[in-house]
Amino acid sequence: MVIIVPKSGSHLTQCTRLLCSSFRRCSVKNTYAPAPRTQVYSHLEQVSHMSSVIGKFITYPENDFSLFIEPFLKVESTEELRTFGDLSLLIREPALSVIKDLINIRTLQKNSFNDEPGSSNSVLLARYSAPRFVLHGQPGTGISTTLGQITCFSGNNKWLIFPFVSCEDLLEPSTDIAPSNDYHLNQHHDSSGDTLDFPARSAEWLKFFLKINRALLEELRPVISRQVEWTKKDLMPEGTSWVDLISFCIARTKYSTDCIGILLREVIHLIFIFNHITLINRMNVSRMYVLTILE
Repeated sequence: MVIIVPKSGSHLTQCTRLLCSSFRRCSVKNTYAPAPRTQVYSHLEQVSHMSSVIGKFITYPENDFSLFIEPFLKVESTEELRTFGDLSLLIREPALSVIKDLINIRTLQKNSFNDEPGSSNSVLLARYSAPRFVLHGQPGTGISTTLGQITCFSGNNKWLIFPFVSCEDLLEPSTDIAPSNDYHLNQHHDSSGDTLDFPARSAEWLKFFLKINRALLEELRPVISRQVEWTKKDLMPEGTSWVDLISFCIARTKYSTDCIGILLREVIHLIFIFNHITLINRMNVSRMYVLTILE
């Protein structure tokens, strides 16, 4: 706004000066009402009192924000939050609805077969049943924030997280591409046709996977169920820990894409260890590693 003040001492001049004086007394604090906030950080309490927290902002601890939420947000959004020193996000119904359903489904799976042995078909079927949720909407509708908040819930409750933040990046043209290892592929007869690896990008994903799940992996110490061979010298025997496997493939990036597929395969065999698994992805990532009829 530009205000032109007349030179003469007219009544208009006095009104203009009064207007300018009122502008000088204005401040953001006086102009905008404070955003509604909640101190209820526990996800269990949030889903128990959804009506009292939806539409309010919640401030995340630095560690939770940087580890679980920041990877899903746009760089511009993160920079804005850090510039103002306020790591707060709006609590919306989609995130709490998914979290509530996840809690209820897992509770039902755990409690429905208390009188049956863990090896029974019903228990095994319940453990293999993976609920799927599809979040959809136009850009700018908060899907990234919702995914970050669901991941934060999963991480705080020690769920194993497969964070495929942006699978589109793996499909974009890039120089980070190489033919897959034929020696390794020949061990698996469920693969046919040409296959390609993304060494650098896959290695970065493995670093993030290790970082976001490190506490859980160090506690449970899962191991691979069968030997993995890339060459006659580069091999990982059965019983190798996931951490050692991942570290090996990060150091040798040409094996990093295979490592992601191995982890996805192994988690099926170790489902009895990980009662809770969260696969966070933007599209159907399974078709990138196994045969599927989905297009």
